[in-house]
Amino acid sequence: FEPYSAFRQLDRLGLSTLNSSDVKDFVIRSRIPASEIEISSVMRQYDSNSDGRLDLTDFHQLTLPSTDERLRSLVLSRRPSIRMSYQVELDLGRLFEFELRL
Repeated sequence: FEPYSAFRQLDRLGLSTLNSSDVKDFVIRSRIPASEIEISSVMRQYDSNSDGRLDLTDFHQLTLPSTDERLRSLVLSRRPSIRMSYQVELDLGRLFEFELRL
């Protein structure tokens, strides 16, 4: 998993932030049932400056381990790839599904 590439792929407009539509599009493509309220709840939980958008740091908080600094550093040191692999996209979808159900 390389978070910058995943973030870029979700950021369809290239604005360097994700809005609820970006997340909703990914969730729909991943065939994860989710309501607008559930998506908004996840957005609010990880939106550090309450602007309604997730920047890359917010995305890191959502996708990377918070209790294993060594693993977090290892993941952040990976070189960006052009596109997420199919397996990474599936796993990211599962992560979103888990967060949506909390």
